[in-house]
Amino acid sequence: MLLTFGGWNEAAYLSSELHGGPRAVAHVLILSLSVITTLYLLANLALLHGLGLSGLAASKAAGAEVLGLHFGAWGERLLGVLVALAALTSIHSTMIVGARSNYALGRDWALLRRLGRWQAGRGAPVNAYVLQTVSASRWSSLARSRPMASRQWWSSRRRSSGPSCSWSGSPSSGCACATPTFRGRSVCRSTR
Repeated sequence: MLLTFGGWNEAAYLSSELHGGPRAVAHVLILSLSVITTLYLLANLALLHGLGLSGLAASKAAGAEVLGLHFGAWGERLLGVLVALAALTSIHSTMIVGARSNYALGRDWALLRRLGRWQAGRGAPVNAYVLQTVSASRWSSLARSRPMASRQWWSSRRRSSGPSCSWSGSPSSGCACATPTFRGRSVCRSTR
């Protein structure tokens, strides 16, 4: 549920392709946020009704458990498939928005002008897609090949701007993110 409302603002990145101008963007944002809010509330009500408050608090996979109660094992598998499809659509939209942002940078900055080329035959900013793919692949391979190094890098960046996580703890410690710290002091609250 963390990313339920994530992405609502990304409609602005594609607004140039929406017919109807600024008024249409406002209507689309209001309508989409209303639909998302309604679905979010209905999903939470279904979880509470299916598992109860204590069952929901103890659950590791609440949605799968609720579907399992009502539809059996195939309901749990169906949820897994739906989550995978949602992840794929999220990846797809992130690629589109990221490439469009790189394309806009290329149009505005002479140094990056190669990114600002639109290939009419393909109807896409191919150079911007290539940059997005290479960048994502590089970050992904770095995280896989050196997981501790990437966590340490991230932790060092977070320490300079407020609360951070030190990755020396273990998930079994009951802390949401190993050992969260703020200004060198542990702020871990037990999640048990």
